[in-house]
Amino acid sequence: MEFIGELVMNNTPLSEPYFIINYLEKQGLFNEIISVTSINNGASRAKLIDVTDRRGRYVIKHTHPLLCENDINMMYSYEKEWKFYSLFQENAELTIPQVIYIERNPDYGNIIVFPHYKRIEYSLWSTELQLKAIDFCAKLHSLNT
Repeated sequence: MEFIGELVMNNTPLSEPYFIINYLEKQGLFNEIISVTSINNGASRAKLIDVTDRRGRYVIKHTHPLLCENDINMMYSYEKEWKFYSLFQENAELTIPQVIYIERNPDYGNIIVFPHYKRIEYSLWSTELQLKAIDFCAKLHSLNT
């Protein structure tokens, strides 16, 4: 790793999503990518990337200590979030949000891939949907972490 002007990893600026996309392509996650768009930086300076391939549309959340300039509180937040989402891989009945791929990589940081979701509009919330949300929260709180 080197630092020249901005944060750089493997000769690619961390602000560019392409090194993560290339890595995930090599892992076989994507099939003929159509588009890649940086969504924005999350509150923790995480990188959010919208990817569309022949099979669907996805959101990648990428965190790395260099993105938060090794801020110990942000790194703790990254770790906590990674543990939270890894629970969804261990507990298949908990599917909100669905996690397609999750990895903690010593070189690339934490990578989480979700299907692209649209926000549920308030007018579409029903009693049934509220009961599902309550059930999900109860299951989540009962997990041993």
